[in-house]
Amino acid sequence: MESIKKLQNIIKDNWETITEDFNKHINDKFQEFFFMSYKEYFKNNKTQEITKIISPVFNAILCKNLKPFGFTKCETDGSDYVFENISIEGKITLSKDNSWTGNGYKKTNWHLLVKLELDDNGMIRYSFCALVPLDECDSNWTKPTLGSNFSSLKFENRDYQKINIINGMIERKTSLLSIILL
Repeated sequence: MESIKKLQNIIKDNWETITEDFNKHINDKFQEFFFMSYKEYFKNNKTQEITKIISPVFNAILCKNLKPFGFTKCETDGSDYVFENISIEGKITLSKDNSWTGNGYKKTNWHLLVKLELDDNGMIRYSFCALVPLDECDSNWTKPTLGSNFSSLKFENRDYQKINIINGMIERKTSLLSIILL
């Protein structure tokens, strides 16, 4: 847990830089790469389609900023990152609800969960980020169905103390935690 607290503080100390670098990259490079503005490119797209393009960009910027601290991208054996020999799965979403989407298979205990709200030009307005030990939580990924291999993750109130918040807040509701982006 000492390594996770260390990582939590490292990400927290660098979160503003990460989001500023993302915004600068989207502002400076998006139109050059896609030959149209962010707003034009995504005008009729659904959240999941936008996430497919934005997530790798955010992930690359996250890793670039955290690499000097020993946080590395490691997309093998079901994890996305490694920090001090701890495998971490990353999930980035633009969804406005209180869930994350996955493929139904929990690959590692530790999850870095990121939720972003972007404006019409692709700039991060608000964000949430947390490190969560899923093995210690009552909440878990839903089972995939026959029609889809996707699953979702929502947190129950009793997992409140297990979520290591980096940016944003969580609030207890009737039965599930509500994610608040700041």
